[in-house]
Amino acid sequence: MTFTIFRRVTQPNVMCAVPSNEPVPGFVCAPDWEYVTTSMPDRPRPEGFNDGLARFSTELQGYYLFHELWQAEWQRPSEVAQNVLSLSLH
Repeated sequence: MTFTIFRRVTQPNVMCAVPSNEPVPGFVCAPDWEYVTTSMPDRPRPEGFNDGLARFSTELQGYYLFHELWQAEWQRPSEVAQNVLSLSLH
C-alpha cells in the first residue's frame, strides 16, 4: 500500500499516513501539517510506522497516526558533532 505521509509542524515526531488513493483528512492542513514523503511498499517506512496497524487504522478512519521514533535521534548527531568540534578547537 502506498501512503502519503505528513508531519505535524509543532510536534515533528507526530506523523499522519494517508493511503494515496484516499482524500487527506480535514485536520491535516497547513500551517499545522507539512508533507514529508510518499511511502511505497518497496521502500523503508519511517521508524515507528507499523504496516499492520496502518492497514487497520486506514480501513476504520481513512488515516493512520503514529509517532516517528527516530526523529529526535536523527537530529542529535549534528548537535554531538558541533560539541565535539568545539571541544577539539579548545
